[in-house]
Amino acid sequence: MSIHRFGLLSVLILWLDCSVAFSLDIESDEIDYLQRFGYIDVDLSDAQITPSFWSDKIREFQDMVDLPQTGEMDAETKKAMKANRCGVADKFKDDRRRVRRHGNRGRRYIKPEYKWPKTDLTYWIRNTPRYLQDRDAIRREIGAAFQAWSDASGLTFREVSSVDGKDVDITLSFQWKKHENCPHAFSHGFLAHAFKYTNNYEFSGDVHFNDEYNFKSSPVSESDDRRGVQNLRAIAMHEIGHSLGIDHQNTKDSIMFSLYQNNNDHPKLSSLDVNVIQSTYGPNRTPSHRYRHPSRPTEPRVNPEPPRVPHHRHHHPDEPTLCTSTIDAAVMYRGELLIFIRNFMWRFRDDRFIGRPIEASSMFRDLPKTIDAVVNVNDQLLFFSESQVYVYRLLTLVTVLPLTHLGLPHHIRRVRLAFTWNSRIYIFDQHEFRELDPRSLKVKGDRKIIRYQWVGLPQEVSAAYESDNGLNFLHKNMVYRYETDDGSRPPIVEQFKLCRKDFQHEHSVPYPRRVLTATECSVEECPSSAESHFHWFLIMIATLLMCV
Repeated sequence: MSIHRFGLLSVLILWLDCSVAFSLDIESDEIDYLQRFGYIDVDLSDAQITPSFWSDKIREFQDMVDLPQTGEMDAETKKAMKANRCGVADKFKDDRRRVRRHGNRGRRYIKPEYKWPKTDLTYWIRNTPRYLQDRDAIRREIGAAFQAWSDASGLTFREVSSVDGKDVDITLSFQWKKHENCPHAFSHGFLAHAFKYTNNYEFSGDVHFNDEYNFKSSPVSESDDRRGVQNLRAIAMHEIGHSLGIDHQNTKDSIMFSLYQNNNDHPKLSSLDVNVIQSTYGPNRTPSHRYRHPSRPTEPRVNPEPPRVPHHRHHHPDEPTLCTSTIDAAVMYRGELLIFIRNFMWRFRDDRFIGRPIEASSMFRDLPKTIDAVVNVNDQLLFFSESQVYVYRLLTLVTVLPLTHLGLPHHIRRVRLAFTWNSRIYIFDQHEFRELDPRSLKVKGDRKIIRYQWVGLPQEVSAAYESDNGLNFLHKNMVYRYETDDGSRPPIVEQFKLCRKDFQHEHSVPYPRRVLTATECSVEECPSSAESHFHWFLIMIATLLMCV
């Protein structure tokens, strides 16, 4: 959360606390939810935040999710905020533009503002999800989703193969957390998002599915629903609607309802959906046209299916302690910092601990219990375990290689460290290091002595990873950070503790937010952080005085 957003939320929460006439039970994550989905403008001034402000915003949300507009955070409203949903915003700054009426109920629908300049569109299924490996089933479900919109409008869709993918109109892909250059990272509860057509925009018209979830072809049974299995066709129909320019609608039977209706075995467009699409692209004047598979399918996915990672687990009696144990390996992968101790793994994102430590093999199937080092090479993870290297791509084991395959001499039986630095890959044994070519994965150049090249590096360091702010070496609770432009004889520019002295609770963040995101101050003393906290402290005091 940005400092600007933190300040806005602080002021809003204080308004709630000090208003006698406005008693409302609302949590900070619910405030963040309303802001994320367009109900709160981040540019609001303090004068605009009145006791009636929240009632209005909650009514707007209740209206969008088809709930009674009480203006209060009642149980049904809280439940709606926790439901699986689309990651696209509900409201936009120009929402006053498009209100129409539909049917006898007088329900509104929002007419699309953005539309494709043509009616014959192509699409490309870039990859398949981790939990549904049947490519034909994927093509069938997504093809049926496109066909539903085609049957109701003047649009036609044609699937193209990967060979033609560079010229495709709509690219559909299954993504994980922070992905590519997408401005919207996935988090739990958000199943997919899509982008409207905008000329010259990188993701224009594209659809991204959250690969954290288990997607299934229709129908989805009640037992599937209880296990969190998601109806791929229904979600695809919804997101394709966004790609075509359609916003969220506030009627539950609409496929464009923002909260996913997973119990729909055979999803279909409602009369409201048909009216919206026809108001933009016209009716279908040739109902007989059908969906066509490409003559040449995209490349199949050949890797075996990895296991589903549980979101919750009980404490393991052998679980090590992060702040006092020797860290065996660490790596940045897809926007997350992974830390390995014995056969356990910790996951951090945006300086926050995700869930509980899990057994590493529950995410990386067939991974050995002893891990000496790990490095990310071209989005592949190379795990070093004794004399072997386990190569994973997208959490799937691709191959197992001996150390000698990398060009390491036979007498090296174990790698101590492996990391990337300035686009180079380094492999450490006890006293020497070598550089690995990222393309051939072969040793290049001569061996070098660690203590001559890495000035001041303690012999005891057991893990290393590269972050945006430098190269970090770990030894128990200590972090040694290096910075250099050319990678030659880098000096230590900072050292600090991984965990704070007051870190005791296992669900807390084990290091301050600035430790892994800044180099200008230490863990215990950070003037800029202190100044920021003092600034918002003054805001809170001023707001409280306003309430007296």
